[in-house]
Amino acid sequence: MRLRNIIGMPVMQSKCHTCPFGEKGVREIRASVEARIYTTASQLCHGAGNKRLCRGARDEQLKFFHRLGFLQAPTDREWKRASEEG
Repeated sequence: MRLRNIIGMPVMQSKCHTCPFGEKGVREIRASVEARIYTTASQLCHGAGNKRLCRGARDEQLKFFHRLGFLQAPTDREWKRASEEG
């Protein structure tokens, strides 16, 4: 697996039309991405030339970490606050 420093990398404003987390997303790809985003790393957006993080994956992370109690709300602002607190 290739690692990349994504600190400060912007997240897509919305899901791209081929997002695995969108209505037309491929379930197998989504399952593979989910396995990583919950335990290992954030996902680069394949539609943005790997210059932004995937909006669909981030939305899933926000909901997941909010349910676990790590985030007070499932928002980008709360993700940033919690990340800065360490």
